[in-house]
Amino acid sequence: MRDLAEKAGIAFTTVHRYEQTGIATETTKAKIVAAYTAHNVDITNGEGTGARLRKAK
Repeated sequence: MRDLAEKAGIAFTTVHRYEQTGIATETTKAKIVAAYTAHNVDITNGEGTGARLRKAK
């Protein structure tokens, strides 16, 4: 969580709260998605909750 917070440019407590409650602003959610995307990680909502490394092309 600390690494994600740093890469997303948000507070650790914000990431922790979002993971625990699912509540966050749209801006925070966008920053988290951007941080994951920049590191080739896809959020897998719809295919099971979680994240996965994007397959190499």
